[in-house]
Amino acid sequence: MNVETYVKVFAHPDPAKMRAYGVEDAFYLESDPAIRLARRAQAGKHIGGSAILADLAEAKNTSAYAKAVCRGLERLRDASRFWCGASAVTPDLRQGA
Repeated sequence: MNVETYVKVFAHPDPAKMRAYGVEDAFYLESDPAIRLARRAQAGKHIGGSAILADLAEAKNTSAYAKAVCRGLERLRDASRFWCGASAVTPDLRQGA
């Protein structure tokens, strides 16, 4: 598949395929807390406070994309705790773990 095909599909998505693959309801929901946080960070806005951990709870997010963001950040926190000496447990960073 060439780049032009991707551009065409992105610019003019097939509504039936969008529904079939859950693009706008199962894969990516702008209303998920993790996605809102990611967009704030992307825009260079401050995202401090204790609410971050709650918003990054996988159970609080619905879409597959938001859950992936949550899992990725949890793996990063696990690795950081290990490398900083706050945890003696070697983190399992394999995909699918």
